[in-house]
Amino acid sequence: MIVTALVMSLPVQAAVSFTVEAINKTEGGSTERVAPDGSFENNSKFPNINIVMAEYGAEINGETLLLTSDKGYSKEIEINHMFYDMGYDMSVVVKINNEDVTESGVYTLHIPAGFIARGGESNEAMELKWTYTNTTQQGGGEEKELALKSFFVNGEDMLLPNPALKSIKKGDPIEINIDPIPEAVMLSLVFTSPEGEIMRSMEIYKNDLNPNIEVDVESGRYKTVMGGGIEHKFLIGKEYTATIEGYNTTNKNGSSKTWGPVEVKFAGASEPYKFSDAKIVSVSPENGAEVTDITTPIVITFSAPVETVECVATTGGQGANQITMNNITSSADKTVWTISPGTSFWKNSDTDWTFMIKAKDAEGLVVEGTNGVEVNSYYTTIVGCFLAWPEVDIVPGTGMLEELYQFSIENSRGIGLSYNEIPYVVDADGNEVARVDMDSQVQYDASGRDITTLEGEVLAVKTVFNLNKAITEPGLYTLIAPRSSFAIGTEFDADFNRYMEIKYQVVKMPKVKVNVELANFAATSFEVLEGRDATVSLQPSEGWKLATLTLNGEDVTSSVVANAYTLKEVKEEASLVATYEFAHEVEIIETSGIVSVEDRDCTISTTDNGIQIENLKVGDVVKVYTVNGMSIAQMTASQDIMQISAPKGQVYVVVINCAAVKVKY
Repeated sequence: MIVTALVMSLPVQAAVSFTVEAINKTEGGSTERVAPDGSFENNSKFPNINIVMAEYGAEINGETLLLTSDKGYSKEIEINHMFYDMGYDMSVVVKINNEDVTESGVYTLHIPAGFIARGGESNEAMELKWTYTNTTQQGGGEEKELALKSFFVNGEDMLLPNPALKSIKKGDPIEINIDPIPEAVMLSLVFTSPEGEIMRSMEIYKNDLNPNIEVDVESGRYKTVMGGGIEHKFLIGKEYTATIEGYNTTNKNGSSKTWGPVEVKFAGASEPYKFSDAKIVSVSPENGAEVTDITTPIVITFSAPVETVECVATTGGQGANQITMNNITSSADKTVWTISPGTSFWKNSDTDWTFMIKAKDAEGLVVEGTNGVEVNSYYTTIVGCFLAWPEVDIVPGTGMLEELYQFSIENSRGIGLSYNEIPYVVDADGNEVARVDMDSQVQYDASGRDITTLEGEVLAVKTVFNLNKAITEPGLYTLIAPRSSFAIGTEFDADFNRYMEIKYQVVKMPKVKVNVELANFAATSFEVLEGRDATVSLQPSEGWKLATLTLNGEDVTSSVVANAYTLKEVKEEASLVATYEFAHEVEIIETSGIVSVEDRDCTISTTDNGIQIENLKVGDVVKVYTVNGMSIAQMTASQDIMQISAPKGQVYVVVINCAAVKVKY
């Protein structure tokens, strides 16, 4: 059949101009577009209808449209306007195809007034009709209807008045005989519940490799056995449906020729399995949660006491790791049960775990779960734990600071923000107050160079990043880095961080000034937090020692430990003055003298030009210090006489190799 594609303009305002067409797939496999008041046919089902907009920007005021037929069909049909809203396609699709409408008839799509609006204008109410013919329902000629001659399930005759079945399970024989249809190379058989849910489905066609299948299309005989490992019970007091259809191909698709369907109603004959009256009220952590505390238990609360609880944790999938949980305890009334995986379990976890929980009451009745059938019923909850993933060292670490704004991370393998997750900061009440500014990331190589200034691929071993705003308000804050916030390593060998929380206290920090003077040498000062201790290192050069130390004029030399002095709970400005002296006793000369250096005597004297040393050997090292330890000269002799300039009126320590003497100049 050749059908010309028609598009009819609808009587709507120009601001919301659109066309409507049914998108039908013919038995020959071609696609036709049929406008309202048109007709079409196929051997499958009523197709989708497209509302094609003239332009983008219209508002769709509804999620369903009513479809009715002259045969009594009436249903609200879901529409899909997502792609139109996103600007990808001009079509709004009325998804009739999902409803499996196969009855021939005249169908009407009801579009209410105002359903489509744009620019202050909207459509008027309209009823759009199509005449649909399902060719598998046509009679006359040589076309045959699907007619059952017999239908047996596990020996039960399903065509007797008031048929009933207890169950279907693996190995049950199925035999269907129909009035022969030579083209029907395959039958499908589907069992559905009273709620319309498919319980089991199978396809019966000739397969020489399976001795359990016998198909003779010439005689209309189709025989097989049930497969699968689950027994499906049909319960007393409920009516079920077995639906049989014929196909001219072993691949069901939109172009297949079909016969039927034929529905056989039957009653259930199995007593319902009796579950325990106890129900699972809650499971903590909730399904989908992520464990970040190695002491976390799985806690199950029941509505009534239960006698036993068993649990297996599995990673799922092929080759899954399964661990039986042995540390399971209950409350005194046996309504709350605690499964303790243990710190080692969580510390070594790097994946999602499915906890399969099975419980029985004192009568041995199973508590109904979310998986499994009857006595094998169990409850599942999925909990992720990635504590085996590495942490990232973040600077600043936990502590007190005046401003929370800039952070840095380092790793010799490479480090950076991953862009999978964004770290953020919460206050003491858990409210988010700032997030990491992902555009602030600056990465540096091992030499401290910004890698954006370098050519080629350069490994970033340090990354500095900021928050989107500085936090200066005093209070307790926590930087939360979700799992996979940071990438460690390279693109081809990368790890990601586990969930991390780092706590900070932002404070207004009063500071106290500490002055430090090294007498006749140098002076400096620094600030410490008021009320905090401060340790000052007073380490002298080699060969020298600390002589005295005063704090605000008071001698505190005896409190120096390992050349360091600690000021306790500094509350006001403090001044430290340190003096040094040569660590060894040495001879003092006025203007000249002799000093023994290894196997010889060297003469030291003063001249108008400085300090003169005679009888040196090439390579002798000569050092000159003030008596307070300040080095003013260090030279290596290249001849036997050396002269060193120095300010007059002072005493100097002259060291020749390891021999020392004081010289007054």
